[in-house]
Amino acid sequence: MAGGRVLVVEDDESTLRALQRLLEAAGLLSAGFESAEQLLASDAYKDAVCVVSDLILPGMSGLDLLAALRSRDVKSPFILITANDSLSVRAEATARGGIYLAKPVLGDELLDAIEEATAIPP
Repeated sequence: MAGGRVLVVEDDESTLRALQRLLEAAGLLSAGFESAEQLLASDAYKDAVCVVSDLILPGMSGLDLLAALRSRDVKSPFILITANDSLSVRAEATARGGIYLAKPVLGDELLDAIEEATAIPP
């Protein structure tokens, strides 16, 4: 991973902490953010190995975050998770180079997606 982290953007604090515990239990470094704006203000995205974001966030959505990162030439894999499964959102996410997972997301499913996207073992 070369010192990079998996960044998690989730506005529900308990879900954010659970995702971070999952990643850390799998041996991955992580950092959590409660909004897209908080992540963009931090510069943490510059060395991210992967970004995992909820779709529905206060302020910018997960799709908006994906677009903002791509406009900053950030090529890190991006995994969008949502309870509001929609073919149009799925199509938009994948068209922008993101990976789309519908909630509830099982821990193994997320770790497999990260492994596949980053080519690193979880």
